[in-house]
Amino acid sequence: MTRDFNRRHFLAAAATATCVPRCVAAAPRVTGVGLPAVDAMMADFMQQHSVTGASLAITRRGRLVHAAGYGLADPDRQTPVTPLHRFRIASVSKPLTAIAILRLCQRRDLKLTDRVVDVLQLRPTDTAFAAITIDHLLHHSGGFDRQASFDPMFRDEDIAKSQQVALPVSQQAIVDYMLDRPLDFIPGSRYAYSNFGYLLLGQVIERVSGDAYEAFVQREILHPCGERRMQLGRTARSQAAENEVVYVADRPDKTYPSVLTPQRQPVAGPYGHYHLEPMAAHGGWLATATGLVRLASALRRFVWAAPLSAASMQTMVRKPDFVDAEKAVHYGCGVQVRSLKNGKHNLWHNGSLDGTNALWVLRHDDLAWCVLFNQRYGRDRKQLCSLIDAPLHRAVDAVSEWPREDLFERYL
Repeated sequence: MTRDFNRRHFLAAAATATCVPRCVAAAPRVTGVGLPAVDAMMADFMQQHSVTGASLAITRRGRLVHAAGYGLADPDRQTPVTPLHRFRIASVSKPLTAIAILRLCQRRDLKLTDRVVDVLQLRPTDTAFAAITIDHLLHHSGGFDRQASFDPMFRDEDIAKSQQVALPVSQQAIVDYMLDRPLDFIPGSRYAYSNFGYLLLGQVIERVSGDAYEAFVQREILHPCGERRMQLGRTARSQAAENEVVYVADRPDKTYPSVLTPQRQPVAGPYGHYHLEPMAAHGGWLATATGLVRLASALRRFVWAAPLSAASMQTMVRKPDFVDAEKAVHYGCGVQVRSLKNGKHNLWHNGSLDGTNALWVLRHDDLAWCVLFNQRYGRDRKQLCSLIDAPLHRAVDAVSEWPREDLFERYL
């Protein structure tokens, strides 16, 4: 089913669109099956913030009640976004990694108290590194603070020179580089968001399971709940996956020296300003919005093949010892957690890279949604997911009658 808002206006604008699609102010084309009030909110939001393309999926009690694409997946070809389009989800990859770690713990192949140096047989220069546990990495308390020092996932050229290797750098080159550096704080003493910590967790999954990281997550978590479209992405545009959107650069007028080859050819930001492949466990996945809400339904045990037990879910939302007991929001295992007075929790994670923005929400009232964009910023250079968070809550709360059909049969 396809519905168009102001179709005549949209097609007229599309015919004269420039190569900078965020300047197009026409209402976006809507493809899929959705809730009219939510569609109207998305149309208004995308016009207000000159958004190129988006996908939104919503579940209620495990049933897919809204699955729609908005705007353009490929501005040059005027290809509309559909619910089957895949997007880079950036740090929404972290919940997948955390779920995989908790599943290994559930199988008793790993313990949260295990030391990372023992599991991965690391030999760091800083002796404090030896204190880092799996639990520390899950909660971003491993001792790596990108504000105090840097994020190694975006220092490709420096790492290549230091390790005397050619671009592109590998995960192992990044790890070797970090093993020679001091930690920024005592492990387990505080929170500091760390992409590198989740890179290490991806390596832990491979070492303990004996499988490639991607294969383990697909086999143990995604495929059992019926999700088969998610995969790791590739940096180069020439290696885009089937049905993957085209990403609109933060700076469409600017190119950067590529980190993919020693020659450093100029590229658009999303296609070589950063290296997606080593980011696998912290930011490398591609997904549809429907696939991510299917995962949410599985976590909430609306799908028979739930990846985590009730006890493991309690571990996921547990508040670390270094967090004030009265604090309402904390980072659990791979998810942001808001504790509610009724003992329930709201869970969410966002993702952000040049060319993409993602938001994944699991609410306490058995509603879940995911919205994916193929650009990062809206008006005043604010991230789209932070801008749409409140409007989405309001739009969902305003629904008085929910559809009975489960759209997963069409779009999973």
